[in-house]
Amino acid sequence: MTILATLTALCLIPPANGSDSLRVLWNQARPYTEFLARVNEREEQWRRSDSIAAVPDRLAVRARRTGRLRLLVVTVYACSDSTSVVPYLARLAALAPNLELRIAHPDQGRWLMEAHRTPDGRAATPTLVVLDEDFNERGCWLERPAELQRWYIATGRDLPQDEYLRHKMSWYAADSGLSTLEEVVTVLEAAASGHRICG
Repeated sequence: MTILATLTALCLIPPANGSDSLRVLWNQARPYTEFLARVNEREEQWRRSDSIAAVPDRLAVRARRTGRLRLLVVTVYACSDSTSVVPYLARLAALAPNLELRIAHPDQGRWLMEAHRTPDGRAATPTLVVLDEDFNERGCWLERPAELQRWYIATGRDLPQDEYLRHKMSWYAADSGLSTLEEVVTVLEAAASGHRICG
């Protein structure tokens, strides 16, 4: 099954209407460079991920074809998934001038996290919501790549915390952001074609 088919099977919903709340949250959110400059937790992980984050040319090309889209991410510095995901999203946006990425704190964006829960029912960081130029929500991507999320739900959440974190961060290191980028670009392509994938 293709990534698009898998994500579509998870949740294909008609586009939502534009929202003043999304516009307000976007305006409160910070550019990635400003967010990174103020990092005060997991600083080594953030800096390392930012220094190695790379986007394959084929995915950058696909992202550039999706039209003007906003990537609104709700997260915190302490989130280990975000340290392994957000720098790759920022690099993607830097390579695709049609994309703009901003980061909001859960203090402002908790309602958005609550509205977009993980498959096991949690409000989680990072929560990525794709917006068009009129602040219509066009898709979302939640917390971590599908393969890692399946492992977490089946096995990882029952492990001792240190063992769980060891496995998760090893997976991220081996994956080098590729699964995140593939899935997010697929969400962007669906948004550009008038579909909404959220899962």
